Amino acid sequence: MEVQGAFFCDSAYMDQTTGKMNVVGIYNEIGSKYFPTHLKITSFVVLLEKSIFEDPPKEIHVDFIDEDGRKFYASETYTFEDNSKPDKNKIYRLTNLTFNTLGVYAANIFVDGNFIKSAKLIVKKDYAF
Repeated sequence: MEVQGAFFCDSAYMDQTTGKMNVVGIYNEIGSKYFPTHLKITSFVVLLEKSIFEDPPKEIHVDFIDEDGRKFYASETYTFEDNSKPDKNKIYRLTNLTFNTLGVYAANIFVDGNFIKSAKLIVKKDYAF
C-alpha cells in the first residue's frame, strides 16, 4: 500500500457524480501571532493506492500528534466497506484544532495497523496578522 498524497487543506469533498475529489487550499504551514491558536474547520486528505498484487485495505487510522508525540486531536479510524476499489481516498473533516505552541505537528497514517507515512504541519509565529 502506498500513500500517493497526504495533506491538510481548507476544504475537500468527493463529487458523487464524477467520482473526483475537489480540494481547496492545501497547506503545510500556518502562522499565528498568539498561542494557543485554533483552526475552527479544516480537512486532512489521504490518497492511497495499492498494487494489483495486494489485498485491499480494511482500515485506515490517523494519529494527530505534536512534537513530543502527544495527541493534539482525537485519533480517527475509518473502516472500508467496499474492498473492490483499488484506490482508497479518505477525507477527514477536523474541527476546533488547538495548537498550544509553535512547532512541528504531524498526522501519522496507519493502514491495517502498519505505519505508512507522516504528514507534517509547521505552526510558526507570524506577526503579519
